[in-house]
Amino acid sequence: MYKSVLTRLTELEERAEHILSERKKHEPFYEVVPWCLMRDEVIVYYYPEGTYRQPTVYENMPFAPVVEWAKNNCKEHDIEFTMDSCAEWLYLRSLSNPHYSEEQRARTAKKWLADYPEFALLSTDPQEIEFAQIISKFPQQFHYYAE
Repeated sequence: MYKSVLTRLTELEERAEHILSERKKHEPFYEVVPWCLMRDEVIVYYYPEGTYRQPTVYENMPFAPVVEWAKNNCKEHDIEFTMDSCAEWLYLRSLSNPHYSEEQRARTAKKWLADYPEFALLSTDPQEIEFAQIISKFPQQFHYYAE
């Protein structure tokens, strides 16, 4: 009997988690997608009715105001930052990828620097080096949840 009660409680907890996760999909949230931080290109998607509706898109917004706005809106809405489209993040990840040989890293760096010459500052300018260290530690996606 004791084991069946524990099993039933586990099933109820799993069902409650599932219901909450499904409900979460229908709640409004924002997705912040930095394209290039050095060029101040950030796109914000607002999903007013959750993941099942077409988002409202705000393109090419400056990064600093977006972060300030996100801090203020975090109390009301979930906000997801997606770094997998961020040029600086991809550049730094490709340079530190252990699966690449030194030759592949050099080729990749050359290609990135041809498209984004300002990325050379990420390894020469002290302020930009600090910026690069912060960006390279960001996870691919991270969330701020409304309170």
